[in-house]
Amino acid sequence: MAASRCGYTINGILTIRHHSLFTPRHKYLEDHELRVIHKVASPLIQSIMVLTYLTGLRNRDLIKIKRSDLTD
Repeated sequence: MAASRCGYTINGILTIRHHSLFTPRHKYLEDHELRVIHKVASPLIQSIMVLTYLTGLRNRDLIKIKRSDLTD
């Protein structure tokens, strides 16, 4: 309160604690590990894996793609 009387204001956003919804990755898949998983996956999962790898899209974004979004 004394700070505001002297013309200073406190940025309220700085007092908010930020919570991460995601745990940071500790390991990335190596190419040989990805090939093993791809080999035993179902055809649908294999297709999703390939499209994810080629496009760089996240799985949740890839699954939202509609046929009308695709072009040759």
